[in-house]
Amino acid sequence: MTDYTKLDAAILALIACRPVTFTAITCNPGVQAQVKPLTDADPKKPAFRFVDSRLQALRKRGLIKYSGKSGWRAVAPKDADKPETAF
Repeated sequence: MTDYTKLDAAILALIACRPVTFTAITCNPGVQAQVKPLTDADPKKPAFRFVDSRLQALRKRGLIKYSGKSGWRAVAPKDADKPETAF
């Protein structure tokens, strides 16, 4: 089983501050550096397919969301807007 932890971290770091398009994610040097070993191991699968599959996996986990107007963006935690209560 392949470990995608570093690729996921590179994608999340890229979209943490602002929405980013698929092309910008795929062309990012940090993401490309994490995809290279994967494409070396499976040369029949294009690099953008690895990025696409990881975006979908992160979306299904609820960590990111896609908007047709702005691209991929990080999702705020559900509890982020609730103030902490100290007892």
